[in-house]
Amino acid sequence: MGVATVCGRGIESSKRRLERPGTLPAGLPLSLAAAATSTEFDQLIKTSHHEAFDEVGLDVGTPVLRIAGTTLFGPVVTPAPRGEAAGQLWDGL
Repeated sequence: MGVATVCGRGIESSKRRLERPGTLPAGLPLSLAAAATSTEFDQLIKTSHHEAFDEVGLDVGTPVLRIAGTTLFGPVVTPAPRGEAAGQLWDGL
């Protein structure tokens, strides 16, 4: 389960009942919960989003990846790879 999924599902339940004091589900530090409401990186994320879509255009969907100055649409993979297969896909990008 990814960090975003764990945080999204776990923040509220973690506020009510921690699996272990100071942690979110999957053993993630409770300090990650603050990121859910932080605006610290909003402008950086918006700028990155606009840079990527300026290169590929607005007629594509998501995901759009920008890696080392190269922007591409995708990959859209079904079913989503897990474990080592996911790592191999990422390595291939």
